Amino acid sequence: MAERILASEARRRLPELMGRTRYGGERFILERRGQPMAAVVSLEDLTWLEMAEANGALLGPHWQTALEEATAFRKRVLARRGGVPSADAAELLRELREERSGAR
Repeated sequence: MAERILASEARRRLPELMGRTRYGGERFILERRGQPMAAVVSLEDLTWLEMAEANGALLGPHWQTALEEATAFRKRVLARRGGVPSADAAELLRELREERSGAR
């Protein structure tokens, strides 16, 4: 898990963070006003991400299918609720599980 650090602190400690990333494989999330702004990752991680992105691995067809299924399910749930979304995520998960188990 990446360590969260303020951007102002990261500026002061940049040589240390670079060493910990390079030699320890650590990752850092840089924050400004509590919001994530950037990440510090090793060159190996960056190379892997760039290759995965180039090969379409990050947004492969299985992700597109899963997104389409989730969107369709959301539309069905909203239709059953008269267009009123539910604030209870646990209830939506239960409904999804029931729907999937009924389809088998």
